[in-house]
Amino acid sequence: VECADKLVRNQADVAYFSQEETLLLAQQQPSENRVIATVRDVSNMGPYDFEAVAVVPINHTNGLEGLRGGVYCHPGFDEKDAKWSPRVLKTLEQLAARTDRCQDVNTAGKTAEEMEVDTLSNFFSAACRPGTWSNNDTVDANLKSRYSSLCSRCGPDASCSRYTLDMGVGVAGVRNDNSHIQALECLRVNSNATNTAVAYVAWQHVREFFTTRNPNDAPSYAVLCPNGTLAPLTTDTLNNAISPCAFVRQPWGTIVASTANAEAVYLALRSAWPAGSSPSGSWQATLFTMLAGGANARVVYEDAPVSPLNYTSSIRTISSAEASASCMPARRWCTISAEEDTKCNWVRSAAHVLGIQPGITCLRRNTILDCLSDIKAEQVDFLAIPTTYGYLARQHYQLTPVKLIQNQPINATRIAAFVKESSVVSGNVSRFENLRDRNACFPEFGGLAYVSFVRTGHERGILSTSECDYARVVGEYFGGACAPGAIDASFALSDSSSFNSSRLCTACRATPGMIDIPDPVCSWDYASNRYFGNNGTIACLADPANDVAFLNIRNM
Repeated sequence: VECADKLVRNQADVAYFSQEETLLLAQQQPSENRVIATVRDVSNMGPYDFEAVAVVPINHTNGLEGLRGGVYCHPGFDEKDAKWSPRVLKTLEQLAARTDRCQDVNTAGKTAEEMEVDTLSNFFSAACRPGTWSNNDTVDANLKSRYSSLCSRCGPDASCSRYTLDMGVGVAGVRNDNSHIQALECLRVNSNATNTAVAYVAWQHVREFFTTRNPNDAPSYAVLCPNGTLAPLTTDTLNNAISPCAFVRQPWGTIVASTANAEAVYLALRSAWPAGSSPSGSWQATLFTMLAGGANARVVYEDAPVSPLNYTSSIRTISSAEASASCMPARRWCTISAEEDTKCNWVRSAAHVLGIQPGITCLRRNTILDCLSDIKAEQVDFLAIPTTYGYLARQHYQLTPVKLIQNQPINATRIAAFVKESSVVSGNVSRFENLRDRNACFPEFGGLAYVSFVRTGHERGILSTSECDYARVVGEYFGGACAPGAIDASFALSDSSSFNSSRLCTACRATPGMIDIPDPVCSWDYASNRYFGNNGTIACLADPANDVAFLNIRNM
């Protein structure tokens, strides 16, 4: 995303984008930037990275609907080759069984995975659909127990994690442990006169299976096309590196340049790598490794620079998120800034391109509190917030955290009490116990610094552990305080309180220039409350009337 934006802003000249990233560019920046070349592999110089096809018995009839009641052989969801996204892996089953249409209009309390496999189990009589259905281990095991028919063709003692079929004697040039080859064997052993079957696999492995491993079986099978027609696996068909038809044809990863510099970069790279391979032992070779890859990479130049959408549209089109059907309602992400809204839209498009369900919609609100309130009212579903608002979200809004993101231990929050030197010298403040009746500064009421003080007060015995009104317990301990938001109902930490929370605002001061706002103020914003937030807390401590400030040491 950062590279794409830099190209658009002319802050970068060229970048490499993977196959799925190129499809994302076609969604998010269809006309911006220019594709100048594709990066292929020396073993596959064809127009597509891969093709996903459906193989059926030659006597199959009635197109996709004819698969109903048959056996489904799938390469699996733990395929080591990560080229196949969830959208690719599920394309055939979505078109045939219509897993994007809910059989039960009531989806409350059900996961997308449950709705999906429930539909599949009613469409196919048996299957091997190995691998992980849900990233939640408990849910995954439960689904495989309830819908065991979708694991019944994986082989003895397979437990639906992988194929355990007897693959027979190995054949040179064909790996028996390849899940696409195993899916084709599943098709072969489950095809009979009364029961249709289908294998959804990569075309390259169809060619391996029926030209090298089982050539005598080829006349008995055909490729099922999306329009319902059949393409028999003749010798000419199997000799062709391109399939007669496919459910998915994947574009290659691309080298993309900014529109303004596309022509110049295009000519420069053609000059540096005229053969499309790495010119060893030169700076051009270093650039090739960084941009295109290793020795097996081959750069194939476009006839002329083209937009991402023009490049992908002739190979693979993905409808917009708005125009796509979905069984499950989209999850609503509450955003509070233009930057976060932009991020949400990129994530939304990326999830859609990859085929991750349920989808995402982006809904803008003014503040974090607006989002918390709307989640409680079920108007939106989730938002991302700093941990400082975690207690407030749980206590006041009765919400639950679902994910804690902490990239590095150094980024962990560490709250400290900063005491003014004059308070230490003349006021004899050397222990927490000496803070009673002093004036304290907090970034906001109910935030992480505030709650951290309460917890420490409990542990040191200076605050009552039986008092659940955290406004009262802090307000009665200090002589005065600035805890912005204390008198706002949106920040209430208890259902009911007779305590006058304005006592927690006595040390707050209006932002200079706000002549219509008398001191003390208690607003939860920088515009009117000079002492709001981390910077405001430091200013609060600098006020001669105040003694101690509680805040994250990283903000010092």
